[in-house]
Amino acid sequence: MYYVYMIMNKQNKKIYIGLTKNVNNADDRFKQHIRYLKGNYHHNHKLQRDFNLHKCTDMYTHHLLCKCSSIKLAEKMEKFFIAYYNSKYCGFNLNDGGLSNKGYTQSDYAKKVASEVHSKLIGEKNPFFGRRHSEKTKMIISKKNKGRNKGK
Repeated sequence: MYYVYMIMNKQNKKIYIGLTKNVNNADDRFKQHIRYLKGNYHHNHKLQRDFNLHKCTDMYTHHLLCKCSSIKLAEKMEKFFIAYYNSKYCGFNLNDGGLSNKGYTQSDYAKKVASEVHSKLIGEKNPFFGRRHSEKTKMIISKKNKGRNKGK
């Protein structure tokens, strides 16, 4: 079974729509979100920022929206609820739903930070500098890339 659920900030009424699989009950997934928020490592920066502002777990509530027998149906329902509640633009969702990041773009600041970090890993500062892939590893990489579109 797959479950589509909602987390809502009771004060500002902003919501997050999520999708999960094989949860014993809706409380388990909600508790996991709260644990990540308290640890300041939640994958959703909008929800994490809101939690850091209020620092109160009692401010959030959760509801099970629907149970689905297939992942395809669950993805469709998650997309439906995100659109219905407009939670991508007026809530905490980062994208349109489903199990992809389609529709999510990084901010210019995030791109700049990533660029600065990677620009420092040149030459001897690169962790792989001076090392070589083994023949076995080269074969694995080659097999994985067979038939893959390389953009040409």
